[in-house]
Amino acid sequence: MPLGTIDENAYYVFSSEKMSKNEQSIDWDTFDYLYTKMSSHTWYVHTLLNILYETGFETINKTIVDEILSDILLEKEGTFQTFLRLVTPVQKRVLYAIASEDSIKEIQGKAFLTKYQLGAASTVKTAVESLVDKELLLDNKGEYQLYDRFFGLWLADNG
Repeated sequence: MPLGTIDENAYYVFSSEKMSKNEQSIDWDTFDYLYTKMSSHTWYVHTLLNILYETGFETINKTIVDEILSDILLEKEGTFQTFLRLVTPVQKRVLYAIASEDSIKEIQGKAFLTKYQLGAASTVKTAVESLVDKELLLDNKGEYQLYDRFFGLWLADNG
């Protein structure tokens, strides 16, 4: 049984209390922005908050969040480029398409296939199955998203 996500309000209270002990602050809008960007995935939210905490910036705002995220993505860029070299061209297009959508339920839907010029539904189905097996895509009860949230953001920024 998966742990699931931490309630956003509870996580905000916890985070802002920890930050205030370090003479830092993060307002609700900034926290919500960060939480949403990380798709409420606890590990990614915590990783980003930990780095923000370590910066020592007194006031954490969306600009600082974006700068730190940019640094993380730049640091991981070599790994992400390797991921793309290890997949077929169709799998690569599927990854970019899903990253652009953040997540997608109708993976074989005409609108999705047409919007991203992915070709036949059967080809996309095969690509998706392979990407799930490679743990690059997460199948969450028929809704697909990038397994690595940072990879998904990098793809969306570089697509």
